[in-house]
Amino acid sequence: MRNINKVLTDRFVLAFLILLCGTNNFVHAGLRLAEITYIEGKVEVQKSQENWKEATIGTQLTKDDKVRTGEESLAEIKLDDGSIVKLGEETTINILSLEEVGPTKEKVSLFNLIIGEIKAKVLKIFGKQAKFEVQTSACIAGVRGTDFGISAEADEAADVETYEGIVVVEGINEKGERGAPLEIKPNFSTRIEKGKAPLPAQKIEAYRKARWQLWEEKRELFKMAEGLEKIKIAAGELRDKYSLAKTDEEKKEIEKEAQKLKAVTIKIIHDMDKTKKESMKNKEKFDKEVAKASEKWKTLSPEQRAKTRMNYEIWKKTAPRLASIRKEQLRAAAIRWKNMPPEAKARMIRAFRLWKNLPPGQRKVIIVKVRNFRKLPPWVQKKTIVNYRKWKSLPPGQRKKIVDGYKRWRNLPPETRENVKDRLEKFKKLPPDKKQQMLKSHKEWQKIPPQQRREWMKRYREKHPGTPRTQRPSGPKK
Repeated sequence: MRNINKVLTDRFVLAFLILLCGTNNFVHAGLRLAEITYIEGKVEVQKSQENWKEATIGTQLTKDDKVRTGEESLAEIKLDDGSIVKLGEETTINILSLEEVGPTKEKVSLFNLIIGEIKAKVLKIFGKQAKFEVQTSACIAGVRGTDFGISAEADEAADVETYEGIVVVEGINEKGERGAPLEIKPNFSTRIEKGKAPLPAQKIEAYRKARWQLWEEKRELFKMAEGLEKIKIAAGELRDKYSLAKTDEEKKEIEKEAQKLKAVTIKIIHDMDKTKKESMKNKEKFDKEVAKASEKWKTLSPEQRAKTRMNYEIWKKTAPRLASIRKEQLRAAAIRWKNMPPEAKARMIRAFRLWKNLPPGQRKVIIVKVRNFRKLPPWVQKKTIVNYRKWKSLPPGQRKKIVDGYKRWRNLPPETRENVKDRLEKFKKLPPDKKQQMLKSHKEWQKIPPQQRREWMKRYREKHPGTPRTQRPSGPKK
């Protein structure tokens, strides 16, 4: 009886262990793995309930793992389905879910982008339950096979860009609920602030594309370097084989393989040089685009800035620099003010009071004119200043005469203006003596009474039917 009880007990324990193992296998059967395939700079990984550790190429990742990149650092994560997630610098991402669900093993990939930016190239996924989503504190971006980028900023705003396919973006309200979905088409982007709906889509800025292109080129150079390392190992193996070869035929075969390796090496080195040159050009282009975007950003009003998306990376890099420049400008202005004579200070104070009394519309016009003036080449600025000083030195009557003449000119029909311009150009090309003669005739013409002028003009047109109405005879013949 005891033996029977013992056997039953053992069988029960065995069955329980089998069931337990089977349950564990069932729980973990749907889990998927990802792998870090590229690292540049400082990249760290935090496994579930562990401290941050330095990541290496080949590090396996799964659900609840976190990856972060440092300053000027990059990383690439490859999922088991072939999808790629690229991490920019100073980025932290958490893998919320990486599993297969249902009998058909539909793939579910969920990520939480805490801060920074990523670019994902997602392969086509199938099934009702299958999905690929990236969540930030401001939005959720979901795709079913596309190439897109998303960035999360420190102020809990996010930017979503679509390079291929379509990305569906949903804002997250204060209660944590999803808002109405917005589809972002290729080459368009949107900005989402926490608790608000996504802004209308707008075209992706050139510097954003250029930045990711630089990322790709760095990755290509890394692949090429890996290829050279493999060739180096293969060359070492060939050397060993050659030293052990006994017949000439074996040596010839090894030499052929060595020639192939040499050709591949030359091609890789050539491609690396080409990629480096392209990368340098793209870096210059990127810097120009960044500078252009930063200048544009500086000209925007606070309201426009709130409505315009701005790359976190650029803002992070330019804002402190702009603040320091502003401080230096204020310090220099204070020194200039201190060394300024009393008369100049009085003029500045009067000008400031006048400026404060101007209506906002007029101020805006002046600001635009000043900005346009600053954009002019130095020689044009100098010429403009000289002309302005000449204008200021003219007596009021002469200024009024010039202004009236300009108004009359503005009121002329376009054909008449062109005719006058042509005649002026012809006059400029005349020799000096001819110019003097024409000016003298013009003065004499001005002395003639208007009635007599009209009569002469009438007779002149009768003799010369094709003469334009703006052309007049050179003057009365004495």
